[in-house]
Amino acid sequence: HLPPIILVPGIAASKLEALNKNTGEIDVAWMKPSKQLVQNACDYIWGQFNEDSGKYESFVKDYADVRHINGLTGCNCLLDSKLLEKLQVNIKFTNYFGKYIQHLIDDFGYEPNVNLFAFTYDWRQPVS
Repeated sequence: HLPPIILVPGIAASKLEALNKNTGEIDVAWMKPSKQLVQNACDYIWGQFNEDSGKYESFVKDYADVRHINGLTGCNCLLDSKLLEKLQVNIKFTNYFGKYIQHLIDDFGYEPNVNLFAFTYDWRQPVS
């Protein structure tokens, strides 16, 4: 039996998504692999600390719920892009845990969600 491994991404290294409360549509908040990367970050990520709740709230909180993407999917590759994959572009900044996860699976026999996990989180929130 392999001992379990829990990967913990650093600040800004968990992917965030935004759920539109009116339509149910989900959009990538952090990081969107397109020219909308900066626009989405500005729209969804910016906000302010709410003293009453003790949490950071996006300015769009009334119509969108910004949350982290759970598990290995939430930290394997920050910039998911079929074009970058096709061109075999390896941008180290965006391929956060991807190669390491694959190394653990291929070379050591780890199994996602069996003995290989990731603790992703909304890195905008205070530690509590």
